[in-house]
Amino acid sequence: MTGEKAPAPQQKAESRQSTPGQATERLETPEHTLSAAGAVQLARRAPEHLTPGAVLVLQRRVGNHAIARLLKRIVQRVPTTTQDGWDTRYKTRQSRTEMPYEDYQAGIGGNSPEIKAASEWTAQGDKKGRKVQPVILTSGELAGILKPEIPEKRITEAQKEEHKQRLAGALDQINQAFETMMIDTVEAQASFLAHMAGETGTLSFLEERGGKNLSYAPFYGRGTAHTTFEYNYVQTLAYLEKMAQGLDDQAKAKQAEKDKLGEEVDATTKISALFEIQRIQERAKLVREAWQAVKGNIDEAANPKYAFLFSAAYMHMSGGVKRSAELSGQSTAAFAGPGAEDQWVTGQGQSFEASRAQAEAAGEEKRVKAFDSAISRAKIKKATFERAVAVLSKKVVPDGAAPGAAAPATQPSAP
Repeated sequence: MTGEKAPAPQQKAESRQSTPGQATERLETPEHTLSAAGAVQLARRAPEHLTPGAVLVLQRRVGNHAIARLLKRIVQRVPTTTQDGWDTRYKTRQSRTEMPYEDYQAGIGGNSPEIKAASEWTAQGDKKGRKVQPVILTSGELAGILKPEIPEKRITEAQKEEHKQRLAGALDQINQAFETMMIDTVEAQASFLAHMAGETGTLSFLEERGGKNLSYAPFYGRGTAHTTFEYNYVQTLAYLEKMAQGLDDQAKAKQAEKDKLGEEVDATTKISALFEIQRIQERAKLVREAWQAVKGNIDEAANPKYAFLFSAAYMHMSGGVKRSAELSGQSTAAFAGPGAEDQWVTGQGQSFEASRAQAEAAGEEKRVKAFDSAISRAKIKKATFERAVAVLSKKVVPDGAAPGAAAPATQPSAP
């Protein structure tokens, strides 16, 4: 949920989890272990994202006839594109201020935040985010931050396993987004993960439920922050393309430095330089692939392969990375709507409570329910933020430490 859209009504948290008695049949796929229930859920919400392994699971679960109907639906959902690769559902290709895509992209860093690491931003009063080392999370750290929404007394073993599998399936993509998009501070990572938990039912869904029936469809919420409205998609794409170009420039600069190394430089140094160049080139390729995918098909913003990168780019575009420096040293945050921790997602100029009161006074029942949902999700985001700060604070790079310095000894070890 982003921009000026009122939060969509939220279903009960329990409905996001699998229910007792669901099939537990599993099949190993290249991505992760997929349950039959998970395959059915994916087929209903985004059939175009099914892997061959998931289709095999479904064949055993629902039969070939149902699979044939499903494939027909997939063909019907394939979008048409323009000659220059845009999904035809992009009607304006403009920013919020009606600036053409190319002009907006060229102006990034002027009227919109520049792209730089969260640790490089400074807020009023010289506040800076606390840099973590390493930037990536271990599975144990992620599990310590993202908890099932079902209360411990009511959650079943099957539901716990589904939650565990969701985290395992998302870990690499989260780490790719953090490393590639330079989400490298306690505060920035905590804000990103908090919204991911609150907006997606802790990774239960990467697109807004019932989105096709909403007034702002087809640009309903997708990704970990549920980005909405065409202009937000367009602006986020501009940031992805700009990031890819920046990584290309980094790789070229590193190659030039390597080419200047004399014969007296040892082979280890040269090999290390080569590996760094290749790593930067791989990141540029991944970002450009995400840009092309979402540009050509807006549904790809909910594809787990791209959703995390897309949302991290959105966080840069909407000021979330920049404003994360304002949260420096905070162990908690209100998530009431207009704060530094969540305005980049909510677009709120005032609190949810104030907006709800206005809607109630005006007799706008749907908006009242929407803000009730936002207030409920804020509790999940707040709790997730607090756990994230507690976990990530153990990885803070000491002041004055050189880049790449080891994290404190209290850092949780990888399981």
